[in-house]
Amino acid sequence: DTDEQAIIDILGRRTSAERLAIRQAYAAISKKSLEKTLYSDLSGDFRDLAVMLIKTPWEIMADAMYKAMKGAGTKERVLNEILAACSRDDIPEVKKAYQEAFPKHTLEKDIKGDTSGDYRDALFLVLEGQMDEPSTIQLKKLCPENLQDIINSEVAQFDAQVIYDNGEGRLGTAENRFMRPIINRSPWQLYESDKAYMQAYGHSIYDAIKKETSGDFKNFLQARVRYALDRPTFYAKLLHFAIAGPGTKDATLQRVLAMRADIDLESIKERYEELYKESLSKAISEDTSRDYRKLCLKLVTAYDDV
Repeated sequence: DTDEQAIIDILGRRTSAERLAIRQAYAAISKKSLEKTLYSDLSGDFRDLAVMLIKTPWEIMADAMYKAMKGAGTKERVLNEILAACSRDDIPEVKKAYQEAFPKHTLEKDIKGDTSGDYRDALFLVLEGQMDEPSTIQLKKLCPENLQDIINSEVAQFDAQVIYDNGEGRLGTAENRFMRPIINRSPWQLYESDKAYMQAYGHSIYDAIKKETSGDFKNFLQARVRYALDRPTFYAKLLHFAIAGPGTKDATLQRVLAMRADIDLESIKERYEELYKESLSKAISEDTSRDYRKLCLKLVTAYDDV
């Protein structure tokens, strides 16, 4: 007999690193895959979330993108929300996870076959992994006082000019040059560029994208900017999209909870409440049921009593 409550208590109260260690220990002791065991013993959304919780962030991203491109019609929204939030270090890991999970596929080949035009070019620019980002050591030392170490205001002014000259400042947008400073800069640098753009041209890069581009290309660039400028809002809105409206988008809800639970879910919860005037716990409670609800809420409240 499966003890669902034990699974909820264990998976809902551990960090991502601890859950991965449990997965490895389970395989070593029982000579079985924990993923396969959970998959056969549980069912529905509860099973899907439990399985997701023992995967690496890159495995989660790879699974979601594969599902988004499989079959008729690509769910561009899923590609956008994942690739807009990818760092330079994520790119080789997610490509590797994709190939390992789906040996006959590569992420590049699938994206190439499923997208087109400027949108495809933008996603491929992300997949090149050339983002100019601070090193892990710099990030570990990062605090508000030394933020200047990882941003360059001259580069920000230059980038703002490049975005303007290839967008609003000309007839017809030069998409390739327009998108590079948006995709290839770190979130901190893009934040600085946005301030420079606002100062020089009276509105944000987000507004410039809205004016100058359209369709999936526009949606992707705007997602990139929203992620860079305000991460808690980016994820709070994603959760609201997953929960509100007809039918819960469970895969999105699960992905955000699994990937952000021990990173920044606390600030996402605060922002959710500010934006939607109800707590994330309450919203999830009303939209889920039984063991699935319990596991979601365990993740959401994991740090409440710390």
